[in-house]
Amino acid sequence: QEFVALGPNAAGKLIGQRAKAKMVETKLPSNALHKIWSLADVDKDGALTLNEYALAMHFIKMKLDGQDLPLKLPPQMMPNQQVAATQSSRGAVAAEDLNIGL
Repeated sequence: QEFVALGPNAAGKLIGQRAKAKMVETKLPSNALHKIWSLADVDKDGALTLNEYALAMHFIKMKLDGQDLPLKLPPQMMPNQQVAATQSSRGAVAAEDLNIGL
């Protein structure tokens, strides 16, 4: 509901400016927000789908709870439509991909 209230475009994506405004409300430092955006914008198009927005909100909650962010998006957190494409282009999952900062 929050995603819809922020006004995704006709393609179902939340443009960067609208997502940024919501993320800034968290009062997290800009370097943390940049890292969160880098992790959540899986397809690197400058906009967030509902799944990508959910990832961003999850990472924001992690940071607010004092947890470290992962270095890379763990494969099990990747939105379903991106998993097959990423794994086929990279082959096997690298060990560093499994480091989720716990």
